[in-house]
Amino acid sequence: PRIDKKYSKFKGVTFDPVKRLYNARIMVNRKSMPLGRFKSEEAAAKAYDQAAKEHFGAFAVLNFQNN
Repeated sequence: PRIDKKYSKFKGVTFDPVKRLYNARIMVNRKSMPLGRFKSEEAAAKAYDQAAKEHFGAFAVLNFQNN
């Protein structure tokens, strides 16, 4: 596990310690696409999962398998 607080345990999520928000991003066709800023780590991870399903369908690697 990473010790640096800017990283999250979820794929596609980082923490901004200055704004105290979680950022969600996804890579599509080698380009990073911002998905938004969220108050909770889980909300950012769910936003990532939704975008992953839209862009990668059955091949998406999700944070939450039941979404």
